[in-house]
Amino acid sequence: MSQSISWALFRLACASSLLLACSSPNANTNSNQNNVNVNIGQVSISGDSNSVFKALGGAGLNPSVQKYCQNKEVSGDQGQARSVAKEYRGHLEKLSAMITGQINPNTGSVYGVDTPSPGPSTNPTPSATSDISIVERTSFNGDISDPNGLPLDGATVSVNSLNLSVPFTTSVSTVGGAYAVNDAPAGVQLEITLTQPGFAPRKRVVVLKSNKQGDPNANKYDFTDGIFGLSDQPEVIAVSPARNASGISKDTPFKLTFSEAMDKTSVEASFALQTGALGSPQTLAFGPDDFEASWNSEATEVSFMLKPDRILNSQTTYSMSFAAGDQIIKDQSGIGRTSDYFKLVINGGFEATSRFHVLQLLSQQYQPLPAATKARDSYYFSYDDSASVASVELAKHALQANQAPQKEWGKTWEFLNYESFDHQDQQSIGLFEASMGLWKYADLNNPYLDNYEVGVHLSAPYRCKATRKNINLTMLIDVSTSMSEPAGLASAEAGQSSKLDLIKFGLKEMATQLKAGDQLNLVLFSNKAFVELENFQVGQNPEADFLKAIEKIEPLGGTNFQQGIENAYQLASKHYQQSKLNRVMLMTDARPTEGAFDLEQVKQMAAQNNDKQIYLSALGLGHNHNNALLQAVTEAGRGAYYSINTKTDMKEAMGDRFIPLIDVIARNVRFKLEFPGWLRHGKSAAEEISRDPAQVQATNFSANTSQYFWEQFQANKPDYSSNEKVQLIITYTDPLTGTDKQEILQKSIAEIIDKDLSNIKAAHLVQLTTSLIRREIDPAEVRQELDQLLPDTGK
Repeated sequence: MSQSISWALFRLACASSLLLACSSPNANTNSNQNNVNVNIGQVSISGDSNSVFKALGGAGLNPSVQKYCQNKEVSGDQGQARSVAKEYRGHLEKLSAMITGQINPNTGSVYGVDTPSPGPSTNPTPSATSDISIVERTSFNGDISDPNGLPLDGATVSVNSLNLSVPFTTSVSTVGGAYAVNDAPAGVQLEITLTQPGFAPRKRVVVLKSNKQGDPNANKYDFTDGIFGLSDQPEVIAVSPARNASGISKDTPFKLTFSEAMDKTSVEASFALQTGALGSPQTLAFGPDDFEASWNSEATEVSFMLKPDRILNSQTTYSMSFAAGDQIIKDQSGIGRTSDYFKLVINGGFEATSRFHVLQLLSQQYQPLPAATKARDSYYFSYDDSASVASVELAKHALQANQAPQKEWGKTWEFLNYESFDHQDQQSIGLFEASMGLWKYADLNNPYLDNYEVGVHLSAPYRCKATRKNINLTMLIDVSTSMSEPAGLASAEAGQSSKLDLIKFGLKEMATQLKAGDQLNLVLFSNKAFVELENFQVGQNPEADFLKAIEKIEPLGGTNFQQGIENAYQLASKHYQQSKLNRVMLMTDARPTEGAFDLEQVKQMAAQNNDKQIYLSALGLGHNHNNALLQAVTEAGRGAYYSINTKTDMKEAMGDRFIPLIDVIARNVRFKLEFPGWLRHGKSAAEEISRDPAQVQATNFSANTSQYFWEQFQANKPDYSSNEKVQLIITYTDPLTGTDKQEILQKSIAEIIDKDLSNIKAAHLVQLTTSLIRREIDPAEVRQELDQLLPDTGK
């Protein structure tokens, strides 16, 4: 590339080069890298840390930014809340099914082993993936027979991808008792549903194998046996309380969903509750005369409610069954079933009963809240403005792979920062755009109380490439031997991308975001740090110098983490320009093995440079990077922190999320919520909350980001007053002038009630999901909220 080639042509060349598949050298792991173990107070940080990813500085990517930069409408209902609600209702259904055993969860790591196996088997089985760019297409087939074992023609086989990132839907009919589906994604969870009028539907969830050899039996899924074969006998396909649920209220209704329209008399005459240990003889506890039954109009769903004088015993395990009367349930055509009534696990067999455990309730009855003692109340809170998307993506990857997410991933504030919400009726309050809404509804359990959910949507100013300030960017790149390891999910057609492959990919992608007037420094570090590129002026210096510097990056030696940080800050300070955004961006797996390392010194260095307006951002490379170390350092430097496991992750970080990585628009941000004293604060989605501002860490807020705050309150029904005010107070420091500022959003309850409900309800589903991930609630409580509180949200 000659020196006369324009920066625009250079960007085009880089973009073209991204189409080339990256190959990686064989992993050459330094034997000492996993032995580093640093303590921060009571927190242990090691190379194998599984603690949650956390950072400050600007996540919550706002998809409206691209529209804004294209002069398109960004406000109003853009369908973002509906999309979030649909996704998280699906997460709740799947996780509940795994917890209750309706779906058999997979075991093992979300990402699999850290290094690739020596070679694939004849028909390797890929793990489920979310990277659509690497999805292989293949085919699958199967045989279908009727209850007599004869081939069944004309049945409908429907296929639907359970991976939202890899959509696939199709439907075929059986011919000669067989079906075939082509061009289906391998390595992705697919739900196969078989239907035929007069028969109970059948479902199975599969992950297609790679089948480049064309083996006709590599992906063969039959519907012929006792689990998946069609049956014309009616069966129960869903129950509430859920299968094996615990903590069930004494006054719960029992809801059964059947595979087809039922003969009501036969069902009501047979339904019963039994007690007894699993595998032991069962005792009839309640029979048909103990219940009131109500049916839906299609006669496919029935609810049994115990009569008022019948009470379930606390701390008792019951089984729903059809053990009374003739012990037969019939469909409307008269075909009956006399055993194995329940089929509640998609890939499992039939069961005679469905068990649940009753909660021990307190002896006192529900009561109103005590009288309010103050006219107004308030608290400070922080949603962290976290740039980390790692814990969210790990949880989503786990669910896509039919695995239960780890409890520590259920950080509600990170999930809310990760998702996008509609910008409904926002108004300017100084630097920010903000809106506020309120959802009021009767408490599901306590008849004396109402619940109130406050939603606040806060958006930072939009910056486009043309309108953002120029940058003084120092890239600090880890080139130690461990960076040649596979990144995890970043599989390509020719193998796996290494962490260093992703860095090279990202640096080329970053070129599309740079503009004339930007200046770059490139520092590489392994055993020691060295400057590869200094004071590179975009638009003036030869573009080839930058490209050559990228291509020269090769793995070598150990990891002298502290020296790398020191050299990067020295170079950033040397070329500091007050008129530009000054930023150090670190790309590493954060596994120090060489030289002196003192975490407190590194944190102090980051904090001191933050005070000088040189902010630190980090990209953690690979699923096994030391997230706790990067969390500590970027928190001290008030910078953004992303987890990079795939090319898709890197493309987002260096594309849509590039401006949030570099542009802090408000420093030392604190939020305070004031509200009427008769509202009692209940649940919060915030990371930190306190009446003492000193107990809530101030954060930075980046351009092109949004935060959605979700806070829940309770109040006695008679205390409601529509004229009282709810007030959000934002204090922050202007990063350019150092001036302290304050913005206030104040609304009466009458102004915000029933406003922004789509966003609030979507946020409620996010909060419900993270609570279930942390196991703070059980699937029965989730089912109650979905059915009674949010029956249509997300459908």
